[in-house]
Formats: sequence, structure tokens, C-alpha cells
Amino acid sequence: GIREEWVAKLADTQGFDTALLKRLKEIGIRSTRGLLEEGGTGAGILSISLRSGVQRERIESLVTHVDLMRIRGVGRDYAELLEAAGVYSVWELSAQDPLALSDALLEANLLGKVVEVVPSEDRVAGWVRQAQSLQIGH
Repeated sequence: GIREEWVAKLADTQGFDTALLKRLKEIGIRSTRGLLEEGGTGAGILSISLRSGVQRERIESLVTHVDLMRIRGVGRDYAELLEAAGVYSVWELSAQDPLALSDALLEANLLGKVVEVVPSEDRVAGWVRQAQSLQIGH
């Protein structure tokens, strides 16, 4: 069966629908971890796309969101804000300077109004620390 964590995480991800979940399940991807492990490289994303029949860009976006959402406190909206600021993975987040990233998030939100409340520098610093502590960063 499909684990509730998988459904809940994907249901909060931009571009998700049940047809996509079904296609991923059909090719053996049954968890967010499985998605990250298989889609952790450009070749992996292409492979998932070819096997599932889902556009490469859609798979890449899904992998990016799921990766960033591994950080406690980062949901769909904050994942989108991080992407708008040029941070597309936990690995990239782990290398950020919290003050500089806070400024970039504020600027990205001013340009695109992604979120109602931009995260504080302390919150961003916590995200960076979490990212640094995670083992799998794609």
C-alpha cells in the first residue's frame, strides 16, 4: 500500500495529482525517499520521466519540492520561495549563509509575492542547520 506520509507530502506539493501518484507507483516509486533516491540526478529524473510518461520538468519540480520539504517548517509555499531565491535542493540550502539567504528570500518575495510572511533570519538559520545535518541531499 501507499504510506500516508507519501500521499500527504505529495498532496502538499505543487503539480501533484492522483494520476501522477499512480504513474510513479506503477514504475516502483512508492515513497518520497524512493523519489529522491531515483530522481537525485538529471539522468534519474530523465529515467523517471521516460518510464512514467510524465514530462521531465514536472518530475524535476516534484523532486525539488519533496527534497526541500524534508526540512521541518518548509512546506509548499516556502519551498517555492526558496526556489524563487535560487535554492533548489537541501544540498544547496546547506551551503547558504543564513543572513544572505534571508535577504534573498525577502527580495524574491517582493518580486513575486510567494508567501504572506517571509521567514525570519533565525528560522532560515535553522533550515540551513537542518540541511547540513541531513544525510541525503540531492
